[in-house]
Amino acid sequence: MIGIVVVNFRTWTETVNCVDSILKTCTLPYKIYIVDSFSPNDSFERLSEKYQGIANIEMIQAGEKSGYSRNLNRGFKRALEDNCSIYIASNNDIVYLENSIENLVSLLESSDDIAVVGSQLIDNQGNKQHSAGWPQTFGERLIQTTPLKKIFKKKAEPIIDVSEPTEVVYVNGGCFALKMDFLVKNNGFDDNVFLYCEERILGKGVEKQNMKLLINPNAVVIHDHSATVSPGSAYAYIEFCKSDLYYCKEYLDINGFQVATLRTVRTLIYLLKCYRKDYREHFSHFRKEYF
Repeated sequence: MIGIVVVNFRTWTETVNCVDSILKTCTLPYKIYIVDSFSPNDSFERLSEKYQGIANIEMIQAGEKSGYSRNLNRGFKRALEDNCSIYIASNNDIVYLENSIENLVSLLESSDDIAVVGSQLIDNQGNKQHSAGWPQTFGERLIQTTPLKKIFKKKAEPIIDVSEPTEVVYVNGGCFALKMDFLVKNNGFDDNVFLYCEERILGKGVEKQNMKLLINPNAVVIHDHSATVSPGSAYAYIEFCKSDLYYCKEYLDINGFQVATLRTVRTLIYLLKCYRKDYREHFSHFRKEYF
């Protein structure tokens, strides 16, 4: 059986669209676990009422506001208890199309050494979104995650456009499938990050187990990116900086000089954004959380 974990925070109508698209399109045996991340509105109650009595949908309410990985772990625990062999992680702003899930699963099961398969994300107009990535050095990451990417365009991370299943080092966290056996050995998802870097950290786990991670261009889903978090807000930038620092220190094994460089660059960018009120108001929080 497939365990499909959909994480909700506030935007329960997007979750309904996501879950209903699964109900309409998936032909394989599955159970949906809707994990509500302690939404400050009536999301949990509305979703519980809508899906009450549907045997293959289970509501899980977190006791605190949590990051994506921690909520995926809540779903992972229940899927493991229900003896699911495949796990699909999903943002609630994903809409599944015909054969989206079937194509993810068929590729995942095609070889014992495949641990993770990612989907091809498109927007509402059918344009391809960033769905996977190549290996990345610390220097390349610094360029790709700062305004330097506008100067060093050749180093800017390209959107991978493939016509057949291709091995990559990470896939977009919006929608991907994993083998439960791999996830058990990986001890679930690393929940030391919040909102960012989950995909690359998972990729490092695949690499550690000498397995493969692929993107399947035939597993297409619609993705309304960042429906719950404004990507340009001070809050989002602070969480990115924290998660990025953790990833670089723990998984890229950067040295002290590189840590100092990273902190300096991120701080300068924050200061340049302080023409905006929310950045000025959150500056003390940024210093507390990042240093």
